[in-house]
Amino acid sequence: MELDNKWILIILLVSIFLLKAPTLDLPYYWDEFNSVIPAALHSYNYNFTPFVWEEGFGHPPFFYLILAFGYYLFGHSQVVSHVITVFFSFLAVYFTFLVGKELFNKKVGLIAGLLLLFMPLFFAQSGIANLPIPSAALTMIALFFAIKKRFFLYELFGSFLVLTEERGILLIPAILLAYFINEKKIDKKMFFYSIPLGIFFIWII
Repeated sequence: MELDNKWILIILLVSIFLLKAPTLDLPYYWDEFNSVIPAALHSYNYNFTPFVWEEGFGHPPFFYLILAFGYYLFGHSQVVSHVITVFFSFLAVYFTFLVGKELFNKKVGLIAGLLLLFMPLFFAQSGIANLPIPSAALTMIALFFAIKKRFFLYELFGSFLVLTEERGILLIPAILLAYFINEKKIDKKMFFYSIPLGIFFIWII
């Protein structure tokens, strides 16, 4: 019997949280300790301010704001910070599956998602409150909605991506180039695909 997407989602979600459960209360480490958590706490302590240039080492504020909102709901702890990151790692794996399924088939998508999950670097980072995991998740979400031509959701998650980490902007020209190669024309859809770039430049200005 072939599993539908709903059961794959549930199995992946439960499995990832069970695999990472032993690490949820580990102390903060490296960039977590030096920049991510200080930036999130600053945002939380100052009414969810997005202006955390110094604390966040100049990075955009989206992930810091997500953490700050988590602290508002549940209080600040290593567990809360790491649960939020593990959820983003689940999103990265699940949307990798969806992108593979959309471009090829369900089997390819599932293999791609599992390969990502058990890649040592990804698995090690997936419980650490740092920028690469949410960036990876938002990249795959934005890419999926770009492929599906669901422009509002693409623009939303593409904007979240570029407001999480600067290198997220590299996805946008890649999508524009792929669209141009496939369609061999420049039209208004390219404008919709480029909107996250505009959001990023508005932020840095």
